[in-house]
Amino acid sequence: PEDVDKPLVATVVSMRSSFSYDPLFDELPQKAPTGRVSVYIVEGEEMFEFLSSALADGSIPSGLCDEEDLDHSTFRNFRLLVRDVGILEPECVLFNWECCAHFNDFGFISKNKTVEAYKLIQVLLERKWMQMFSD
Repeated sequence: PEDVDKPLVATVVSMRSSFSYDPLFDELPQKAPTGRVSVYIVEGEEMFEFLSSALADGSIPSGLCDEEDLDHSTFRNFRLLVRDVGILEPECVLFNWECCAHFNDFGFISKNKTVEAYKLIQVLLERKWMQMFSD
């Protein structure tokens, strides 16, 4: 990216599963006048538990390394996400829960992942990061 040498000023993390009804943050470039904005997509409810744990204490859960379906770039991006949100002030971090196949008017579709979603929401609130639930 052209702004790779600029200081990080904000991070947007879009949470979604399956397809998104409004992939705003990954379709439109996120720009800041004085720095750069990192944008991440957390795809799939199976990442909630890992993300909760990593964001609660800054460590990458060991189970993430063993997941066969995660390639090296996914693991690298996960580590970068944890790093980026950890170095910014809370008001510079947004977790965007996108309206998608699994989070919609009916709530979290997967009943067994609803508890994990609420745990993640609690961690995000405790860290005072902004969360957006909208459509």
